[in-house]
Amino acid sequence: MARPHPALIELAAGRPVPEPPDVRQFCASATEHRMHGLVWREVEAGRLQLDEEWRSRLARQVLQVRLTQRRLRAHLVTIAEQMQALGVGLATFKGVTASERWYDSEGDRPCADIDLLVAPADRGRAREIVAALDPDNPLLEVIQAIVDHGALQSVDLWLPDGTAVDLHFDLLKYETRDRRPGMIWERTRPHPLAEGVSVRVLEPEIALAHLLLHLNKDRFRYLGQFVDVARLMEREPVDWDRFAAFVTAEGLETPIGLSLEVVCEVLGVPTPPHPTPDRWRAAVWRRLWSSDVRLRGREGFVRFRNRQRVMPLLARGRTLEGIGAYWKYLFPPGALMDYHFPETSGPYLWRNAWGRVKHWLARRRESAQLQPHGAPAAAHAGAPSPEDG
Repeated sequence: MARPHPALIELAAGRPVPEPPDVRQFCASATEHRMHGLVWREVEAGRLQLDEEWRSRLARQVLQVRLTQRRLRAHLVTIAEQMQALGVGLATFKGVTASERWYDSEGDRPCADIDLLVAPADRGRAREIVAALDPDNPLLEVIQAIVDHGALQSVDLWLPDGTAVDLHFDLLKYETRDRRPGMIWERTRPHPLAEGVSVRVLEPEIALAHLLLHLNKDRFRYLGQFVDVARLMEREPVDWDRFAAFVTAEGLETPIGLSLEVVCEVLGVPTPPHPTPDRWRAAVWRRLWSSDVRLRGREGFVRFRNRQRVMPLLARGRTLEGIGAYWKYLFPPGALMDYHFPETSGPYLWRNAWGRVKHWLARRRESAQLQPHGAPAAAHAGAPSPEDG
């Protein structure tokens, strides 16, 4: 898989896009890095010239993005109405509301699913919420116990038409529980969706911290994720003191602060003030997420999948919790075997071991099929997966 085309860096940073001499590679890279909508905006504005073949391809891709976004938005309106009727507090992040808040057009930012956060006061209603959204979910009868146990911070749901919903019980979702979920919830605000219907969204400082932390979970795969950070900083009145206070309170100076540095360095924009990480944690983080690991598209997900497991250990003051989280990852509750390893059967230890081996073999096979990083991306690079939000 290819790293982003150099001209895309300029576009991501909000600077004029130089005319690419290699249109095929440029457009393929834009698709892979979730920036084809922004490229199309440049074409529509007359700032970028493409031949008829690529104009047609991009137009079709962006049309699909817009149709998907409208479908997701309609579902979000319905879900907001459902939860309001149940008296359940719900917020959303990334996805269509990120597009509406930080981008100019619904086709600029591709979305693949709906991310929801349950209000802390309603975590005890996990089964009721899942039953309302996905009554056939295999975890329905055990979801409450698993959430209470802390073995699952989010659950994948599917609406009747196949739309993916990622239902979070912890916003930050880095293997250990949020330290101050109540404060996070207090720093959400209503976002209008339709007449009489709104959904809560994160305030800028919390949204920025979340985007930066999840660059780590997403293995810094796509340049489009860097654009989210840049657009938020450009278009929201970020209170940097409040941002620093939240990051420090969560002990996340290392993964969030250094991710902010990386985004600004890659895009060539000034780095805002942020908390200073511990020296040893910073050294470990830089080793994990060196420049030769970042921005490698699908390859990053396959080859560096488990690096995110180190995140709890890089959170200041949470080493023991991080070790406990890794233990839960290695030995999840038996009720999660069908969720994690549905293709296996038999005793718990056998399923747990054989399921992991099968997943590892599948990743090895996919890794062998990937292009070396730096090679041109396929011109038909696919649509974003639900993980890309």
